[in-house]
Amino acid sequence: MTPVYRAPLVFDIETTSIKDAEEYVEPVQPPANYKDELKIAQWVAEKRAERIRKAALDPDLARCVCISLDSAAGKVTGSAHDEHAERGLLETFWANVGSGPEQAILIGFGILTYDLRVLLRRSLYLEVKAPPIQMDRYRHPGVIDLMELLSYQGGETYHSLNFYVRRFGLGPFEPDITGESVSSCIAVGDWKTVEEHCAMDVAKCRALAERIGVLERAAA
Repeated sequence: MTPVYRAPLVFDIETTSIKDAEEYVEPVQPPANYKDELKIAQWVAEKRAERIRKAALDPDLARCVCISLDSAAGKVTGSAHDEHAERGLLETFWANVGSGPEQAILIGFGILTYDLRVLLRRSLYLEVKAPPIQMDRYRHPGVIDLMELLSYQGGETYHSLNFYVRRFGLGPFEPDITGESVSSCIAVGDWKTVEEHCAMDVAKCRALAERIGVLERAAA
């Protein structure tokens, strides 16, 4: 029987690397044609540093610091300064998603390849119950990934959310930080800016979903 989903839920997350990510970064192997020990050591050090810098992109080495969602029940944004708060954030998110015949349709940008993987993996690590979500590349009935939809499942070039916001002439939106600036905000404890950025991405996702017909436009 095909599940009957309730109202759609548009969401976005922000992440950072776990505090001991470097302990889990796996060894790197230099190219076989490298013979000079100094060059090998330099290459290994650079690659290891690169992996540590990109730890926030690895579902096993990232933690969720902010979630923003927009559903029929309203708009909610919350941040998590530590794992205890993160556990509560995840519990609240999955409660909004629901399960079984009442499970929401999840809508976002890049959520099949990143956001949902982080949320599900963090839920495993923090022992938070999450509903089963089908995320096969070509079969994910409860998930609408706008990035995959607009690229025809990778058949065309992937573009960023901001690219489509500009290309479709959406907005105007308030000035916003870049995703790369989130880590800097977290480092100085500027959680308000992190939450505003996350909520802004959700607003952009909703506008894009409405523009391409995934969601109905809100009444004027």
